[in-house]
Amino acid sequence: MSGLRERIAEVDASDQLGDVLALPDHVLDALWRFESAGSRPAEAAGLVVAGMGGSAIGAELARAALGDRLSLPLRCVRGYSLEPWTTPRHAVLCLSYSGDTEETLACFEAAEALGAPRYVATTGGALAAA
Repeated sequence: MSGLRERIAEVDASDQLGDVLALPDHVLDALWRFESAGSRPAEAAGLVVAGMGGSAIGAELARAALGDRLSLPLRCVRGYSLEPWTTPRHAVLCLSYSGDTEETLACFEAAEALGAPRYVATTGGALAAA
């Protein structure tokens, strides 16, 4: 078994496999934090997740894993603007590790302009201060 781990480490120097395998724990932690904060999402028409690079991977994986079991639309936005069909009834989750990703901040501001409920997952930066 250790030989396999060494071979994997050769091609996965940043341990992305470990990150993927840890996703269930991260999701449980995020749900716990959300519930502990007393946040209760309003009834939404769907969820729009705004994020770039690795910040959006969790949402893409969730969408792929849940597929047609989703009862509402889940869409990922990787850019400066929300999709034109986004309404005030769509919840917008903005993800940015640094909290300073331009595209994610632009989507956060666009969601505010729409009057859509906004949620944030970040470690700091302008997104945490907003």
